Amino acid sequence: MEIIKNKKKFFIFSLSGIVLFFMLFIALFKANGYILNDTSSFPVGIYKVTKQENYKKGDLVSFCAPKNKTIKKLMLYGFASPNSTCKDSVPILLKKIVALENSKIEIDKNKIYINGVLQEKSTVFLVGRGGNILEEQSNQIIQKGMFWAMSDYNERSYDSRYFGQIPLENIKGKAVPIFIW
Repeated sequence: MEIIKNKKKFFIFSLSGIVLFFMLFIALFKANGYILNDTSSFPVGIYKVTKQENYKKGDLVSFCAPKNKTIKKLMLYGFASPNSTCKDSVPILLKKIVALENSKIEIDKNKIYINGVLQEKSTVFLVGRGGNILEEQSNQIIQKGMFWAMSDYNERSYDSRYFGQIPLENIKGKAVPIFIW
């Protein structure tokens, strides 16, 4: 009987140590600018996020989503989780900057054109995964201090096609893949 009690104590002690180790690992991971992307917008994996002075078209960035009804729906349907590091606990997203200030966004036949150039994998879907109705954006000019973000990796990404322009100040940093699978 004593052996069973000792095995239980050892198991509980070991399990507690493992949990504590992973909690510490995750805290250090986040504190040093690493994120785990577990969405389909870009390859699943570990990315290093570094704050920059300036961002340019083509940069893969991690940013706080804008607070609007499309983002609320995204969280409601379970496609994104609130993040306490963002104002209003909106999700942190990983997308590419595809347009900056004064760029012209046009939607024609459910495809996105930026300054007249058709964007790869830019179909605007009217119904999302799970059957939810998506609200598409209209033609627009990117305002000062804003950017347009999309995924050129997954055409089904929830991005600016549905939630619009994002303030540059929402950017957490430029993301570089470290280990993807």
